Amino acid sequence: MAPSSWLTELIASRLRGLGREQRRLLEALAFGEPLGPAEMTPWGGPTVEEELESRGLLVSRTSGRRLQFWLAHPLYGDVLRAQVSPARGREITLALAECAQAVGMRRRQDLLRVATWRLAAGAPEGQLMLEAAQMARWRYDFELAERFADAAAHAGGGFDADLLVAELASLRGRPDDAERRYATLADGAETEDQRAQVAAGRLNNLTFGLADWDTGMRIAAETRAAVRDPRLIQELIARAAGLGLAAQGPRAAIEAAEPLLAKTEGPAFVWTCLVLTFSFGRLGRIEDALGVAQRGQSAQEHLAEPMDWYPWFHVFGRCEALAAAGRFTEAEQLAMEHYQAGLRNKSDEARVFFAWHLSRNWCERGHVDRAVRYGRESVALFRKLGRRGHLQSALEDLALAHSLRGESLEVAAVLDSLDAKSPQWLGTNAMIARAWASVIAGDVRAGRVLLHDAAALGERSGDLVGATTALHCLARLGQPGDVVEMLGNLAGKMQGALPAARAEHVLALLEADPDRLAEVGATFEAMGADLLAAEAHADAAVAHQRRGDVRRATAERRRSDVIRRRCGPVRTPALQPMLARAQLTPAERETAMMAAAGRTDREIADLLHLSPRTIENRLYHTYRKLRIAGRDQLTEALEQLD
Repeated sequence: MAPSSWLTELIASRLRGLGREQRRLLEALAFGEPLGPAEMTPWGGPTVEEELESRGLLVSRTSGRRLQFWLAHPLYGDVLRAQVSPARGREITLALAECAQAVGMRRRQDLLRVATWRLAAGAPEGQLMLEAAQMARWRYDFELAERFADAAAHAGGGFDADLLVAELASLRGRPDDAERRYATLADGAETEDQRAQVAAGRLNNLTFGLADWDTGMRIAAETRAAVRDPRLIQELIARAAGLGLAAQGPRAAIEAAEPLLAKTEGPAFVWTCLVLTFSFGRLGRIEDALGVAQRGQSAQEHLAEPMDWYPWFHVFGRCEALAAAGRFTEAEQLAMEHYQAGLRNKSDEARVFFAWHLSRNWCERGHVDRAVRYGRESVALFRKLGRRGHLQSALEDLALAHSLRGESLEVAAVLDSLDAKSPQWLGTNAMIARAWASVIAGDVRAGRVLLHDAAALGERSGDLVGATTALHCLARLGQPGDVVEMLGNLAGKMQGALPAARAEHVLALLEADPDRLAEVGATFEAMGADLLAAEAHADAAVAHQRRGDVRRATAERRRSDVIRRRCGPVRTPALQPMLARAQLTPAERETAMMAAAGRTDREIADLLHLSPRTIENRLYHTYRKLRIAGRDQLTEALEQLD
């Protein structure tokens, strides 16, 4: 915005009659405010300052122990700058920079001020620009950092400046541009240390920006073969373990990284801890995950030079491990604290990772509206940042949240935007999301097939959190007998209340024990897993109803309804009306769900590998039990029977 011509003339009239020194001082403030007393000296002495302050054209304020001078109104600066020629503007900003450098740049932010002035004056100094770029990068101002880094590179900043330019291209969502720059740097690297630094940034970009793990593995192997320094080799192994987490899953990452814990230090140790925190958490080694996260964060905070990943990434890993153990509220509070810090610091990177965790946390607990809200935010920010690998995972989580809300159109739109290749750090999530999408479309059988595949993948890759989730979903869809042994075995290898509660729920379902189901419902509710709690109490209500205990069935149903209302508009088969679940056989319920989703008798018969006549008979018995006339009343009957 610019002041109107009338307002410009009004302000200009107030500036008329100023002496040469007075005007020079105001021009310096227009280009550099706030200025300290030492920075004001070349433009006029205390007498000039007092005259301008008495005329209401400048003001003095105290910031900490430092006296600072400002223009009395920002519009004065707009008008003064408009009246100064470009050449004169450059002269002023260069003089401001030289004056600040002469008095010593006592505050950290003075470096950014001087670099900005020199950039505006067209007189950048390579080393100064590089230091300012690094400071801006760690303050999350990637745009300013890139301007300084480009200037440093053109001013002869050398390898360090070129490397930072490549890193900032990746951070600003241009992974293809970053890969080209990294490739050029790799070709020109002169030392082992330079080769290792280029490889580290390049592996980051390939893993999380381009999701090109095959190329990353090749580059990691080639660089490791060309390096002799043990310290650099260990860091490359740790970085390659991050690639293994994406390409093969937690078990491969642990096998590569865990031996490094006892023999590394510095950046290699920190990176090892980052990889292991997430991997241990997914394997169910919760205490190991939390311990490694604490050690890694402490080590990173004591590094002499900052790493390319922020210390709060260890906190993100802690949040994931806490949620995997069923400590949802603790994880939520920690994530929200850092999400808010990301907002305050204007860090899209911090904000997106903790929004992603909050989405997953709320989805697991069944609070689907909050899950969708944070899920959409994380998808938008990962897309903006160019993090293709993380974007895939965030889209899968968002699809699952929409599925639990019964929103088939939204689910289809999200799944259509997925690429074919998903990272294996959460490889089970894609299958679980597609399984629930099939369930809400009425194809429970297809959903079960996907869940069996997800469980097998999770066990094979070391994602036991995903495997136990998939097995529990199968039990919730009517197959507790098929999964009880495998889920019990896996849960026995994992730490935390959540895996044990899942296994207990399956046993109670298998035995149709209403008291046991009610107890596990209370366990889920205590940990904040409201959806699972509501389902367990609904299961208890059905078990009581089948035993003829209507009073206790009604009490459990009401308890389930109270908990479900906290979740919002969640829809799962276990939360169908109690009477429908109690009266219909599993086969009749499956057929009714598919018919309610709009499938014809022929389509249902083909999906279930049965004859159309069998489907007609099932639906006929369903209509009689539900006391409805036909298919057009089926959806309403299933939803409102109670």
